[in-house]
Amino acid sequence: MHWLRAAASATLIRMPWQIAGQVGTHAEPGTDASGWVWELQRGEGDTSEVRRVFVEVSGPALASSNLPSTRTMEAIKSEGRSEVERVAALDDPPRVIKCSTDGVRDVYPDDAQ
Repeated sequence: MHWLRAAASATLIRMPWQIAGQVGTHAEPGTDASGWVWELQRGEGDTSEVRRVFVEVSGPALASSNLPSTRTMEAIKSEGRSEVERVAALDDPPRVIKCSTDGVRDVYPDDAQ
């Protein structure tokens, strides 16, 4: 794990995630959704951490021209980057971000589908 020692105190602070870039498009077999895989990184050299985040957009959201969810609309326009920027600020970003006509939901491994 990567930590920075705050100069003014003895508090340890985790290094923030940085967006390394978009890996490409992706679709899970058997779902009516597709999206983009992004890579986050924190730290440098041999001790760096890398995490991939899949921004998944439902088929109905992709087909809609008038989405009620502004966040889903922005995710589509930015090919997922708007949501990746949001979760990069978290200490434990989700592996999957599901965007639909209803809104956006972060999905963690222990979450029920």
